[in-house]
Amino acid sequence: MAGSAEAIPLPDDSVDLVLLFLTLHHWSDQPQGMREVARVLRPGGVVLLRTQFGDRMPDLYWYRYFPSARRVDAAMYLGLDEVRVLAEQAGLVPDPEPRWFEASEPRTLRATYERLKLRAFSTFEHLPEEEIEAGFAEFERDAAAEPERVLPVAPAGLLVLRSPAR
Repeated sequence: MAGSAEAIPLPDDSVDLVLLFLTLHHWSDQPQGMREVARVLRPGGVVLLRTQFGDRMPDLYWYRYFPSARRVDAAMYLGLDEVRVLAEQAGLVPDPEPRWFEASEPRTLRATYERLKLRAFSTFEHLPEEEIEAGFAEFERDAAAEPERVLPVAPAGLLVLRSPAR
């Protein structure tokens, strides 16, 4: 179905579960998008909001290669309290704290480099090209020197939001 977070093409109270996986920071109108999520969610339904929180950014290994990436990411994501307020204003009830878990398997330095060089993360849209080129050159050298080195897994945040029973 064609639609957007701000105009979900579903009837009111029509879904039991909404999964938002690293999308909230891309919405053009976050309050409207959250109202839409609340609208389509049945009473007693659940939203699983997998996101980063600007005030609780993980220490991602690859940030060391791109000096401004952590700042860029932190600015791109809402803080935890901002997400809570956004949810509450839409009529949803957030859990007191996010649940933290390992969202991926440990990867080697080489595998991490190979994945990141695709630039699939929106972070790279906001970095200067010189920083990207220098960062990937250094990252590639390190990955060639220690390809099998296993990197730590950063925790991922999942905030559960609930639609109150009516």
